[in-house]
Amino acid sequence: MPSLDHFGPSELNVIRTQLSDAESLVSHYYCIPGREWPMYPYEIRTLSELGETEIDLNALAMVAKYEYTLKKSLGQLRSQEIYGICLQDHNILAATRRAFRPMTLDALMLYILTHELVHVFRFASSLQRYLIEKEFREQEESRVHRITSDILRERKEGRLQQVLEVFEDYPFGVLER
Repeated sequence: MPSLDHFGPSELNVIRTQLSDAESLVSHYYCIPGREWPMYPYEIRTLSELGETEIDLNALAMVAKYEYTLKKSLGQLRSQEIYGICLQDHNILAATRRAFRPMTLDALMLYILTHELVHVFRFASSLQRYLIEKEFREQEESRVHRITSDILRERKEGRLQQVLEVFEDYPFGVLER
């Protein structure tokens, strides 16, 4: 695999800030009290933390599902699910550098994290199964894109509106444009 661009400390700071905003927006949309987020367990993973099967040369991010087995008292075992939002640093950074319809990292990360948190909520609350056939995946992706756009459209920020325009037509080929 070729050498890929990774996020640096300043980009990781942007991600932290935008994650907090995205979580708040998704919480508001789905009426999730802050104390209930642990019911929808997720973690953010950047390129340096991804395994080979989690790296995508075309996507900006993807959600992976992990299962852990926890040992409880008296030797009982219990399974725990967590969703990984796998950020594709190289593709995100490339999208912000394009001359055609460039996007700021903060606005793009707010879109990506909001989109992926909608997926996490839908999977963890059983509104959508994680494993589905390809034709249904495209329908789900379209649905999540629409929900994300609805959530973000209420923010009247110019930089965010640029991102929404780039992603306006689903399916979108943001990396091909």
